[in-house]
Amino acid sequence: MAPIKLVIKLNGRPICKRKFEIEDNNNGLQEEKSLKKDYLNGKSGLITCMKTVGRHSLYNHRGRYTRLRPYVRDFLEQVCQKFELYVYTKGQRWYAKEVVRLIDPKSVYFKNKVISKDDSTHRNRKNLDVVLGANATNTVIIDDTESVWKEHKDNIIHINKFNYFSSRNGGGHRLNMDNDELDEDDGALKRILEILQRVHEKFFEEFPDNTDIRPVLKAVLKEVSAN
Repeated sequence: MAPIKLVIKLNGRPICKRKFEIEDNNNGLQEEKSLKKDYLNGKSGLITCMKTVGRHSLYNHRGRYTRLRPYVRDFLEQVCQKFELYVYTKGQRWYAKEVVRLIDPKSVYFKNKVISKDDSTHRNRKNLDVVLGANATNTVIIDDTESVWKEHKDNIIHINKFNYFSSRNGGGHRLNMDNDELDEDDGALKRILEILQRVHEKFFEEFPDNTDIRPVLKAVLKEVSAN
């Protein structure tokens, strides 16, 4: 039997958060802006070339800061052994590929299976028709916005948003330097991993004749919510 497809949202908050530049958020004071840049630069891995990507949690590539969600690499390393992984973003292709290369520089997990808004057949919506070999019976989706999956709500595992750079009213972002732990794990991806492992076990071992992943996923999510 073919592996289950796992479609993961990329842009922003499920597995990483990107900030293109530091907002000047203190009445235009350059000193405040410089302080934030120095702070981030001190914590981030500076990438002068995409080939120099290391195993950092915070990256600075050409002035764009990208913060990976804690546990994301361990998560991907484990799920790629049982699922066929795809990235799906409503962002542009150049953005998606750049971020994927931070997470997966050797193309071990996603193997260039990156879907962007350039591939979408529905405006402001996501659909499995652009995911090669995927359909509603063989695919699990990880996303923090269920509304964009109008035709595939029964395939979704909801994940909470990851906000390293907190949004502020009126646009832009603020950086809370007084409460920032790069290694602090919110537990979201560990919880998702447990769900996926249980889904895989049920689908292939407990119900080997089942050809539809949706009732299996529904049952596992019900078990998790009950506990």
